[in-house]
Amino acid sequence: MRANEPTASPPTPALQGAEGDQPAHAPSRAAPQFVAFNRLVQSTPALREYWHRMWLRHETALAATIAEATGAPEGDITATALAHFALESLGQFRGHDDPQHALREVFDLLENGWGQRIGGVTSGG
Repeated sequence: MRANEPTASPPTPALQGAEGDQPAHAPSRAAPQFVAFNRLVQSTPALREYWHRMWLRHETALAATIAEATGAPEGDITATALAHFALESLGQFRGHDDPQHALREVFDLLENGWGQRIGGVTSGG
C-alpha cells in the first residue's frame, strides 16, 4: 500500500460481497465462448443497448434489497441511487487493465464516499 492511498473499509451490509458475485452456473468470464460473445455484444450498438437495458432492469430489485439491508424505508432515494450507481459502474471497469482492482476502487468509492478520496474534506464543511 502506498503512503497516501486510502485504506478500504470492510464492505457495508448493503454491498457486502456484491463485487464478487457470480452464480455457480454462470460461465467463466475467461471462457473463449464468453469472451467472443461479449465482444460481439459490445461491438454491436443495438446489442450493447439491449444488454444495458436488461442490466439496469435489476435496479429496482437491488434498491429494495439495499433498503431492506440498511433498514431504510421502501423507495428510499439513497438506496435507489446506490443501486443505480453500482449497476452503472460496470462500464467503468470493463476494458480496464486490472478490472478486479478497478471494481474494488469503484465499490470503495460507493461504500466510503468521495470525501475520503480528497483527504476527508467534504463539500458540506
